[in-house]
Amino acid sequence: YQRRVRGLALWCSMDVLTQFGLAGLSNMFAAACTNPIDVIKIRMQNDGAAGERRRFSSNPLHCGRLLLREEGASSLYRGLTASLMREGSYSGIRMGLYEPVKQAMGAHDKEHTGFFLKIGAGAVTGAVGSALANPLDLLKVQMQSCLLYTSPSPRDS
Repeated sequence: YQRRVRGLALWCSMDVLTQFGLAGLSNMFAAACTNPIDVIKIRMQNDGAAGERRRFSSNPLHCGRLLLREEGASSLYRGLTASLMREGSYSGIRMGLYEPVKQAMGAHDKEHTGFFLKIGAGAVTGAVGSALANPLDLLKVQMQSCLLYTSPSPRDS
């Protein structure tokens, strides 16, 4: 019984919340900086899908210039909200909860923790983070590729 209470205190400590928050915030900042690159990548991947005429060449710089000219600077930041939510949750779980999961799995000495225990803790936090952030990743890709914006509305039919 004492071990469960102590384990619960470990999961709710300020150190864990701080690690979770800082991991999420740092990766959210990185996602905000790289969002234009991600938008260009997604647009180039989806270019010419469903038999449509290709708009972009295989050159990312050409794609970026075309997006800026035709859709404006804000087009490079489509899907930013979903991207930030995804990174905050995924990276917060993956990086912020690694140490508590490792300790819950039996690691009590940082210098003498087994290799497979570290791999197991990383696999658990990575799998949980991926499973919870997957819907946000799908939303991000749809927003960046304009799949949400190009479908006809009921008013157009």
